Amino acid sequence: MIANWFWLGFYVVIAAVLLQMLQRQKAWWLVIRTKSPVCQYYFGPFGSREEAKSLQAGYLDDLQSEGAEVLSIKIQRGCQPAELTIDGDTTRDKLSGSL
Repeated sequence: MIANWFWLGFYVVIAAVLLQMLQRQKAWWLVIRTKSPVCQYYFGPFGSREEAKSLQAGYLDDLQSEGAEVLSIKIQRGCQPAELTIDGDTTRDKLSGSL
C-alpha cells in the first residue's frame, strides 16, 4: 500500500514538472535590445501577449532611467532564455548580424 502512495506522488510530481515545461514553451516574453549598453534583456514569462504589452512601458522606463539606448522591442512566444540578460561581447556573438 505504501508503494502505491509513493508511485502516485511520483507521478504527480512528474506531471507538475511536465506541465510547467509546457507552460514555459507557451509563455510570452518581452525582448528588449539596447545599443548602449550592448545588451538583450528578457522580461517574463507572461501569460499573454496583452500582459507583456501592458507591462512594457515600465520595463522601458527602468532601462531608460539607467541610460540605456533602446534599439528594438519584441514580444515573442516560447523563447525561454537561458539567461535573462545577455550583455557585451556575448550579445555581439549571439546576435551577430541581427541587430
